[in-house]
This record gives sequence, structure tokens and C-alpha cells, in this order.
Amino acid sequence: GEILKDQAGALKNASQLAEKLQKIGVSEGTALVKDELVVEVPDAFAKKSELSTVFPASAGREVAEAGLSFTLREKEVSLRLPAEALKAVLGVLPEVAQVEVSVKKVDGAQAGLFEGASLVTKNAIDLEVCALTPEGKREKPGAFPERLAIAFSLEGADLGKLDLSKLAVYRKKKDGSWEFVGGSLSADGKSFTFETDRLSLYALAEFWKAFKDTEGHWAREAIDFLARRLIIRGVGSDLFAPDEKVTRAQFAALLVRALRVEEEQPGLPVFKDVPSSHWGRGAVEAAFKAGLVSGTGNGRFEPERWITREEMAVMLGRLLVKQGAAVKLDASQAAEALASYSDNDAISAWAREGVAACVKSGIIRGRSASELAPKGTTTRAEAAVVVKNLLHLLARV
Repeated sequence: GEILKDQAGALKNASQLAEKLQKIGVSEGTALVKDELVVEVPDAFAKKSELSTVFPASAGREVAEAGLSFTLREKEVSLRLPAEALKAVLGVLPEVAQVEVSVKKVDGAQAGLFEGASLVTKNAIDLEVCALTPEGKREKPGAFPERLAIAFSLEGADLGKLDLSKLAVYRKKKDGSWEFVGGSLSADGKSFTFETDRLSLYALAEFWKAFKDTEGHWAREAIDFLARRLIIRGVGSDLFAPDEKVTRAQFAALLVRALRVEEEQPGLPVFKDVPSSHWGRGAVEAAFKAGLVSGTGNGRFEPERWITREEMAVMLGRLLVKQGAAVKLDASQAAEALASYSDNDAISAWAREGVAACVKSGIIRGRSASELAPKGTTTRAEAAVVVKNLLHLLARV
């Protein structure tokens, strides 16, 4: 703890010195300053399946108040905790005595990777940062206000045997399912880094999903894009059925997975026709709580009804507003955005604003250059394309 304090003080003084040097024209002084404190785990502990470092909360505050990041570096993984994230840990309980940063190594069999995925590194990694009270109570933030940087070491991995385009980090969720995180290979090929606002079990895996019935299909690229990200699923082991229809519950689930919204299972259902026994209840409840969907009236959601293209547009338009990416159009601008479609007068009045916003932003296009088909039923291929367009618009790729 005292060592952390001393290092924080030294780096803070070095930063102040660099600022003074800059003022008198000596800019090279900034190169002497580091913005992080690094704890290196000795190689002697490399074979341990679990390890942790614990330091006093007072030392953590010194580090955070100096604006420094705390980094734990181990042979297989490194975790960088920014100052604001460290402050969140220190503030999760009224009285914090210590901070614990822990690493648990989980082999492929225990990790329970999803079908088709191959673990690239020796282990998946379960990371945790907890605040401890004097009595030993543990608590951790649900999500951090600033993203943490995590790097898997690729030491010993034979990159020549891997398809680098198929590498990505995946996170295991509370319900046991996996979600795509992404990440990137370092320039020297020695590590794979990603950022996250929550800690969990992470695995660096090689994965690609191809469907037999999408070969040559106009939506193939979008389908492959979302399949790799575990956002869409097939109707069997190797079929996608791109031209089949999509229900309202299925599209709600698609949005929840695309935006990585945690599914909800509250005690009382929001919609009387989406009971606890319904397969999509968690996703529908999560989408409703996030403000992405609303009901169809009288406490109903009609989860198994096919979703129309204009209903899909309204959900997407609502999502754009929530994400701060909405295109604001007045009546004349909305009319202009829809003018090229000869059937634009078939759009329901309640859906017109949402459809216009989606067309203007490029999320939704017509079924042809002149036909929007607002009352048409959305296909699985169309749903995949608009969600891919959405993710690109929101820079979630």
C-alpha cells in the first residue's frame, strides 16, 4: 500500500515537473511521465489457476486522485483499471478498507464455450475487482464509468495456424450464454486487446458461422457479420432461412443482443401475453425497460405476430432517440425523405416519423428503388441487414 502511494506521489510530481518544463519550452519532459502504476505478477505464480493482489483503499485513492491507472500484469493477461473506474470501486460501499484485483484461469472444458468456437489461448480468464469492508464484505460495480483495457498474451500461440479474421473476444453472461466483445491484434502479434465496462469470464476464440442456405443471398454479408457476433441464430445447425418471417418477440430479442442489453426476469410481467413461460420474455422485458419497444395496447405485446417493416422502423427510430443518434426531421423533410417511394402514402400515421428517420439515416432501404412496402412482413434477411446498418451507424462494430 505504501509503495503504491509513493509511486503515485512520484508520478504526480513528475507530471507537475513536465508541465513546468513545457511552459519554458522543454516539451521533451512529458516523455518522462507515465500515466499508470503497474503491478507485475512474478513468473513463479504463472502456473497458479487463481491469483489476486490486495491493497489498502487509501493507496487506491492516492492513485485515483493522481489521475493514474492501475495495471495488473500477469503472464497470460493484463488488466488496466483507469482512474475513474478505480474511483467507482472505492465508492461502491460506504466504508471500503481494501481493493482486490483477482484473476481466475479457466480451461476450455470448464469455460463451456459455445458451439463452433475454439479457444486460442490456454485458458479463458475470469477477472474481478472488488471493494472489501473491514468486516470482509465484498462488493463490485455492476458496470464501470470508464472502460477497462484487457490484453490476452499470445505467447506460445502459433498464429500461422489461425485465421486472424476469425479471432475475437467473447464474454460469458450471467445466464450462461456468450456475447461478442471484439478486440484487436497488436501490431507485433504478441497480444490481443479489448475494452469493456464490466468484468466477467472472457475467452479469446476463433469462430466463424456459415449457413448453407445463404450462399449467394443478397443479405449474406450482413448475416455472416451478425452470426459471428452471436446476434443472430440459425434455424438448425447450418441453416438460416433468410426469407422466413420475423415475429415481434424475435426482433426485440435481436435488438437486445445487438446492443448487449442484459435480459430481464422481473416478478410480474409487463405484458399479459408475454408470461414467464414465454421463450422471449427476458428479451422483451429488457427491450421495454430500455425504451426500445412498447405494447400494442391493452397490456399486450403480441410477441408471436409477424412484425411489419413499419413496426420495425418505429422500434429502430425509438432506439436512435435513446442512443442520441436520431435524425430530427420536420414534416417537409420527412416527406422529402420518403418521396422516392411510390407507396409512401401507405405508411401509418403513427409510424411515419420513425420510417422517415430510418430511411434518412440509411438504416432501412426499400424493397426496390420505388417500393418501401411499409405493411410488408419483415424477413430474417431484412432484419439482419437493418441491424447491421444500425450497428455501423452507432459505431458498434
